Amino acid sequence: SPYAWQDTSRGRVPVDVAYWAEGRDYGFLLGAYDPGKPVHIDPLLASTYLGGSQWDACNAMAVDSSDCVYITGAASSGEFPTTPGAYNIGPVTNQALYISKFDPGLSTLLASTLICGSGFDSPEDILLDGLGSVYITGYTTSTNFPVTSSAFCQTFQGSEYDAFVCRLNADLTALLDSTYLGGSEYEYGNALARTSSGRIICAGATRSTNFPT
Repeated sequence: SPYAWQDTSRGRVPVDVAYWAEGRDYGFLLGAYDPGKPVHIDPLLASTYLGGSQWDACNAMAVDSSDCVYITGAASSGEFPTTPGAYNIGPVTNQALYISKFDPGLSTLLASTLICGSGFDSPEDILLDGLGSVYITGYTTSTNFPVTSSAFCQTFQGSEYDAFVCRLNADLTALLDSTYLGGSEYEYGNALARTSSGRIICAGATRSTNFPT
């Protein structure tokens, strides 16, 4: 629950409070309070920084069945925090894609890895399939972006950007699958979804007349 209080001559007095939601509307339900004084409501349950000495951004996030929080974004800090045993612990040399996993209270960095080539790599969406896999899509300028031996496309196709789709295990220690996706111009992978039968859908944008269909 959030925390609510009123400041009085006797100091801070707690006020009972709970979240309220109906459809797309949300707010707070309050217990007894003095209507003549302001009520302060603090819904912030946890908050943390994640980054290094340079520019780092968060692009997407997801929460698993244990309420662990996965975030992904682009990192330019050479010392961006990674964890021992992760798939790629760095350092960042240009602009890398990162995936980080926190406990529900955002107090412990459980796992953090980089996925990168020699160019600019940026994720746009993250998907947890509930079966222990983490999927990422985005775009890359790296001609040596890491792909796997069974990938749909193992070579960079574009004139500028190619889309990519990656799959990692839940502990971020292994890159299970990774592929380029694109034609001779440029592509962006923007969103991921999973069908009831387990197929992964990637949606995005392309300027390639020879985009694979």
